[in-house]
Amino acid sequence: MAAFGGQNTPLLASPLPRLAGKGSGDGATQVASPAALPAYHALFYTHLYLADSEAHFTPWPKHRKEYQFMGPTPWPPHAPPQIGEPYDKEAILEYLAFCQRHVTERAPQLDLEAASGFGWLPFGKLELQFYNIRHLQQHTGELMERLGARAGIDVDWVGMKRPA
Repeated sequence: MAAFGGQNTPLLASPLPRLAGKGSGDGATQVASPAALPAYHALFYTHLYLADSEAHFTPWPKHRKEYQFMGPTPWPPHAPPQIGEPYDKEAILEYLAFCQRHVTERAPQLDLEAASGFGWLPFGKLELQFYNIRHLQQHTGELMERLGARAGIDVDWVGMKRPA
């Protein structure tokens, strides 16, 4: 479980440093805002689904209300999220490091025989972690595609760790 997000695993860490900083002028500035949202979204849900339940979840100290949503809120009236200034690259990288530490701490503590803990996900905690990994991979691929297609930035394939 820790393999998908621990400190030694660069799954989402591979494309994130390539995101442009706001106003960086490095030729990739156009990806800063669009890329920050799926990056934050993926990190938020990776973090959330490591909690025992929604009631036991403590958001990242720099969390901004509704920034985790990429579309209308899932509850009525299903309004678009109120998102202002996007997170900058440094904040996203800070949250990535936070989540990497959190995965390392929480993964061994998970009761994989328990229910998911999230009423909208009607399966067990073990399946929730597979769901979490798939979700993270989806948005990592999305970020890699955005960087390549919109900014001409290639992100190397992350494969097996090789001895030094």
